[in-house]
Amino acid sequence: MDRPSLPGSLQLLLSDDPVLDLYSYGPWRVPDGLYEQVRARAVALNGDPAAEALAVELPGFFAEDTTVIGAELWHLLQFLVGSVALCGGSACDLAYETMSDFVAEPRQPNRSWTWSSGDTPFLPPAYWLMDGTGDDPELRELALGLARRCLDVFAGIEPLEPRRRALIALHDLRAADPALAKEDRVAPLEALPGLWAERAGPELLAVLPELLGPAGYLDWACSGFLAAHTRLIEHVPGATSAGPLPGTALTFEHEVTLACLLAQAEVSEVPAELAMSLGLSRYTQVQAGFSRLREGFDADTWHSLVRSWLARGVLAGEAEACRAWLDMAIRVSGAVQGLPGPAVNPESSLPVTAFQRDLRVLCAPRRAVNPLLARYVADQRPHTDPAAELVGQPELAEALRAVVEARWRGDRRPARLLLAGPDSTGRMTAVDILRRALAGPTALPRWSTSPTRCSPA
Repeated sequence: MDRPSLPGSLQLLLSDDPVLDLYSYGPWRVPDGLYEQVRARAVALNGDPAAEALAVELPGFFAEDTTVIGAELWHLLQFLVGSVALCGGSACDLAYETMSDFVAEPRQPNRSWTWSSGDTPFLPPAYWLMDGTGDDPELRELALGLARRCLDVFAGIEPLEPRRRALIALHDLRAADPALAKEDRVAPLEALPGLWAERAGPELLAVLPELLGPAGYLDWACSGFLAAHTRLIEHVPGATSAGPLPGTALTFEHEVTLACLLAQAEVSEVPAELAMSLGLSRYTQVQAGFSRLREGFDADTWHSLVRSWLARGVLAGEAEACRAWLDMAIRVSGAVQGLPGPAVNPESSLPVTAFQRDLRVLCAPRRAVNPLLARYVADQRPHTDPAAELVGQPELAEALRAVVEARWRGDRRPARLLLAGPDSTGRMTAVDILRRALAGPTALPRWSTSPTRCSPA
């Protein structure tokens, strides 16, 4: 019997380690102490004397000693995550992990396994920093230099690196060109985001799609959504349809699903901007489907159908495509709700919480084996990898597999392992794996005086 499993790139989703899971990047184990380092950098830069020359009145949301630099860092962080990007994990509350010093009413970061998405008014070159510069070229130059230094605060958070480096490339591009550097010092403030976006090439825009404007961002998100949907309807089996809605003909699968996505987003009509991604013919079909669905649309039923379909996707080995589908669906919802302006953090019926829970339940390693398997089924091995919980420790994982396999072959000799290393290297996890895998009247672990050593008899 084959049990559901995740690809190696997603194994961290089953871990209890601090995980930052930006869906567009993948789960990432947060190194111990990194958030504290980022926080220290942010506090130090917030206190830079240069902030006095750029001071503006900040909203009451920010703490009294927060300068224009701290306010800039707060909004820059959300932009680095991505506008309405899906972010999950047990260490995804980035703002309160690293920037809580800057808010008037700080709270403890949420470290349960959760998810979030958020919009942001930030667009390069800066948000707060430019407000106090007016038409002064020297203040403009000072603000741009601080904006570039703000990006250094977030170095080391790997899921944010592609977007951070893209912003650095934009800064470097304009600073290296005398004409562009002069433009930044003299152009009207309100024109700067557009001027910066115009100079971004296709590679940078693919990483920073917000620079495409509201319609361009919707086109980017919708094309990604359709690509993920195509993958899933080709590989996820269904009883009466290839997609989440039973009885839907494959010919119209994309159009019906898009119509449902718009209905759950509670928009009043199909935005004309969608024709950029769909073409006129498909756009007309989505309009017709939306008109039929809108009045009697049941968001709860749709939520349940999509949840079940995505769960089948996980069973079919398409967890990565399921995650891409949800990420792009959230972005499309936020983009259409924000039109004609930028994307907003959407109200939606997308089953993100349920999907995360289903994935962890379906793919979790079996924690116990019924003893009847060993009694009645000859040479029966466990159906899961006993060392699946150990991520990034291949030698230790192989040693544990050897011990468990020997016991299943009937070898009753004592198995002794000496585990040594710093914190967060899997020692206690390995001990717990051995305890569960070898539990029985003749296989209880004997603890030594050190918690890093056990000897299952």
